[in-house]
Amino acid sequence: MNYLEVKFKEEDKLAVDTADFISNIIDSQITLGLEKNDKPFNHNQLLELGFEYNNTAKGYSLTKEFELDELKYLAQEVDLLDNHILTHAYIDLKMYQGELYFWDKALIYENIDTFEYCLKHHNLFKIAGLNVVTKSDTISEELLNIINYTKRYSTPSPEFIIQNCLWDKKEGQKVLKNFIADINEYIPKDYCKF
Repeated sequence: MNYLEVKFKEEDKLAVDTADFISNIIDSQITLGLEKNDKPFNHNQLLELGFEYNNTAKGYSLTKEFELDELKYLAQEVDLLDNHILTHAYIDLKMYQGELYFWDKALIYENIDTFEYCLKHHNLFKIAGLNVVTKSDTISEELLNIINYTKRYSTPSPEFIIQNCLWDKKEGQKVLKNFIADINEYIPKDYCKF
């Protein structure tokens, strides 16, 4: 992971009034592009943390190769700021009960599913200090790279799919899918044989 953004958390939207729904859409189109970005970022604190304002993203960003400890520190600091969110693409870095969580928001209903709901009802993976909350059944390789882990089984070429096989990075050999107990197993990269 080498890119982070700080965005301003949008205010909770009020319930949609269907009586004047079309009028609201027309009004929104009329003022499109005229609204000023008056979101109160904590500019000084974000600059102290090393973030720079990114006009394209309408927020702050930081580009560098991050270690897990750095990500935890940045998440703690941003968490202290009101209505600021630390993100990487569709993943929010969130402090919860003193631990850093990577909240994968790619498959959720935005502004409906809360973090607490996802923590209770979606998948929670905990590997080597990495906590991932996701609706998916796997952890993205990008997050695994932070802790120097990888997926044990892979499909290096279409031939593996046709033969119903996977490459076992731990044993360094081709294996039939039928003999694999946990297809989503993760291993340290140091154990890989290529």
